[in-house]
Amino acid sequence: MRPLQIYLDSADFSDLSESNKPDHLNSIEEKLLSWQELGFIEMRFSYIHVIEASPLRKEDIELARNRIDKISQLCGKKCFASTIEILERECSNTGEFNLQSYSEWLYRNDGQWVPPIDGIDVESLSATALLRNEISNAGHDRSTRRKLQRTFFDPQGRLRTAGKAKLREGRASVVREIEDRYPLPPGAAEKLALALETGAQQSELRELVRSSVSDLRYWPQWFLKQWEKITPMCSLLRTGANQLNSDLLKHSEDIRNAYREAIADGLPHEKLEQFFRREFDKEILNMQRTIVARMSENPVSPSSLQTKMSPWETAPGMTCALTVQSRIARRQLVLSGKGRPPDEGDFGDALHCAHFPFVDLFRADGFTASMISEAKLHNHFKVKVVPKLTQLPDAIENSLKESGRI
Repeated sequence: MRPLQIYLDSADFSDLSESNKPDHLNSIEEKLLSWQELGFIEMRFSYIHVIEASPLRKEDIELARNRIDKISQLCGKKCFASTIEILERECSNTGEFNLQSYSEWLYRNDGQWVPPIDGIDVESLSATALLRNEISNAGHDRSTRRKLQRTFFDPQGRLRTAGKAKLREGRASVVREIEDRYPLPPGAAEKLALALETGAQQSELRELVRSSVSDLRYWPQWFLKQWEKITPMCSLLRTGANQLNSDLLKHSEDIRNAYREAIADGLPHEKLEQFFRREFDKEILNMQRTIVARMSENPVSPSSLQTKMSPWETAPGMTCALTVQSRIARRQLVLSGKGRPPDEGDFGDALHCAHFPFVDLFRADGFTASMISEAKLHNHFKVKVVPKLTQLPDAIENSLKESGRI
């Protein structure tokens, strides 16, 4: 029998990382670790957890280190494939949801939470680029530079034996440059430098970087060392989420405009609820189409997305995230004289819900839990939502009893 899959809220990692946390939180942590050691549960972290744990200010680095250490302590290398990868795969899914087929790539035990990194700049770390850069910046005159180019490279631009020897001599500087760019464990930079010397393919280099940066233990130290620099990895991690956020904000504005038009047209108050239900259902489909078209490798036309299958079946993670996001957007509108101002964590809370269909217990704060309930995700997935960390041990124990594990 597989362990219960537990998805914690980012705030849980933060609360449990406090050095002076109260006794009841220590007790909760001990129970979670005990159940996990017995094989009853598995706690997995996600891409969103890491982004939300990372520091926004230099003075927050130590707190971020504690949060990330707690993620490592509770989850080890058990994680989900990146949220971006989940959405991309669902974009290309044409069949009905099947957890078994998802399991092959979704549940990772190697710690590789990082998104596919095709966009990472390894071209400038290639063997030829590094050597050409060294020749250009050495202060030689033009004649000397051309002579060195002929010495180190053949007419096709490939490294000669002398060029490879030169790179071996300068490996230490290459290692330092790699360590500056990426948060790598000991030995990884040397391995990457050697791969560069032997002419590894760009795809191989990217995968080597990806597998190396997945180790969370080296993130806080790297942040501290590189805080003053704009690094490609930081930009990469936020690119996909920022684009999704832009799409969602656009569709939220479409809903707001529809609301204003309904008021201007004199729609009776008692019909507003029915009106908004239609508008939100329509916008959920529009958001799905927009994001599919943007994220799919091959452009997707809206007509090609018409299917008899429900989006809950073809793209469960994305549909959960978009549905919850639409409910959050709805709360930001003025309905019945009440509205809720947007919160900076709203988008992250919605993206966490992309993992909802794939777990047994889902921790969410009170507001997000109410949005999940309002979105009726429980009609589609048998997942228990736990609105408070203090309620989690009882919820887990009840699930273990119901499943006959204890």
